[in-house]
Amino acid sequence: MKRALVAALLWAAPLAAQGIEKQEVEPGQWLTSYIPFIASAPNDGPTLEFRVWHWKKAAWGERVTNAVQLSGRVGWSPRGSWLAIGRFEWPGLADGWRLATQVQATHDQRWGYYGLGNTVDADPDLETDEQPYYNQVRRRRVLGYADLTRRLTGPLSASLAVYGTSASFDARPGPSHFREDYAEAFTQNEASARLALVLDLRDREYDVRRGALVEGGYQVGVSSEAFGRWYGIARGWVSPTSTTVLGMRAFAANLTGTPTLESRLTLPAWENTMSTLGGEESHRGVPNGRFTGRGVIGANLEARQAVKDFEGFGAVGVLGFVDGGRVFEAENWTLTFDDWTVGGGAGIWLRVLQGNVLQFTAGFAEGDSFLGFRTAWSF
Repeated sequence: MKRALVAALLWAAPLAAQGIEKQEVEPGQWLTSYIPFIASAPNDGPTLEFRVWHWKKAAWGERVTNAVQLSGRVGWSPRGSWLAIGRFEWPGLADGWRLATQVQATHDQRWGYYGLGNTVDADPDLETDEQPYYNQVRRRRVLGYADLTRRLTGPLSASLAVYGTSASFDARPGPSHFREDYAEAFTQNEASARLALVLDLRDREYDVRRGALVEGGYQVGVSSEAFGRWYGIARGWVSPTSTTVLGMRAFAANLTGTPTLESRLTLPAWENTMSTLGGEESHRGVPNGRFTGRGVIGANLEARQAVKDFEGFGAVGVLGFVDGGRVFEAENWTLTFDDWTVGGGAGIWLRVLQGNVLQFTAGFAEGDSFLGFRTAWSF
C-alpha cells in the first residue's frame, strides 16, 4: 500500500499538469480541469478516483485562486468503499458575501468503532483472524450542506450553515464493539443549523504561509430528539524561511441533549465538515473513528518543508507532525491534557500550480501505525 500511494503522488503530477495546464488566462475566463488518481478510503486502502473542476480564474494576487468553482469527485475501492461528491464554491458571491455548498454520498466499509468514550484502554488483541472486524463498522452517509458567509468588519465574518444528513451503521461479520453496543443496524436522519464567527487573518486562502484562522459557534440539530453543540477551532501559520511553513491547530467541541452517533463523528467547521477523532482530518496517528464521544479536544503541530519549489508551477516537499487529543462521553467536557493520545509521523506532499495539494502521511500512536492520503492540507 505504501508503494502504491507513493507512486500515486508521482503519477498524479503529470496528470494534474495535463488537467490543470498553466495558461496565460484572463481573470474571469472559465476553464475545465480533470485528474484521475489513486487516493485512499477511510481505513480501507487505495481507491481509484476521478475529479473534475469547472472554474473561473480569479485575478492575479487575489486571496483565492478561483472566483467560482464547481467540482465533482467519484471514487471506488476494491475492498468495497466508494464516494461521490459534488461541491460549489463562490467566494465572490457579492461584496462581502461568499457561499460554499456540497452534496455527497459515501460508503465507508471499514470505519473505526472502538466504543463510546475515550477508549484509550481498547484491547488491540481483540481484532484477530477469527474476528477481524472487531473494531470496525460499516458506515453509509448522504450529506448536504450550504454555508453562507457575510463579512462584518475587516477580517471578521459571520457564517450561517444548514445541514441535512442520513447516516446508516451496521456491524461487519462476527463479534464487534458496535454489535455489543447497538446489537443491530440503524439509520439516523438529522437536520441542523450552525451560526459562527470567523476571524480570517491568513495571507491567502491557498497554500497559507502566515496568519491565523479562528472560528467559533453553536449548532442546533434535531433527529429523533434535539441536540446542541458549541465548538471552536484556531489555526495559525508562520514561515521562518521561504521554503518552510510551521502550522498549529487547536480544536474543541461539546454536544448536549440527545446527539446522534453521526453528530459525534462530524464537526461543523466553516465551509466544510471535519471528522473527529482520528484520520487525516483530526489525528493522523490513529484510524478514522478511533475515538467517539460527545465532546472532543485536540491539537496538531506540523512542519512543511519544500524540497523543490517551482513557484507558480508547484512544489514537492516533506512534512512532519505531532497530533494529540481525547474525547468525552459520560464525563463533562473539561480543558485538560489528561488521557490524551499523542502520536507523530511524517509524509511527502506535492503542490500542483497554486493550490492543488496531494499529501501522503504515515502516523504512529498507541504502538500502531496509520497511513493517510489527502487531496488538501490537513488544516
